[in-house]
Amino acid sequence: MGWDKEKISQLSFWGGETLIHIENIQKHLPVIFSLFPNINNFLISTNFSINIEKFFNFLVDLNKLATNPIVVNLQLSIDGPNNSAMRE
Repeated sequence: MGWDKEKISQLSFWGGETLIHIENIQKHLPVIFSLFPNINNFLISTNFSINIEKFFNFLVDLNKLATNPIVVNLQLSIDGPNNSAMRE
């Protein structure tokens, strides 16, 4: 694609409930870090409808595999059935 992989420092994961696929993302972390050695930021959209332990395990693996300090930013969606965000 002609990208300068050295200049890419952030990856964003969006679409539906991203954390449903957290184990798949986790499995590909070694490839992600080898392709983009200067990654230092992940942006993830979620409503935390998954088991929080899966997300914690992802963070542990991320910390083990990263060669740079990593920041994980979460975009938290609070909408839900019956417009629950408006009621609570």
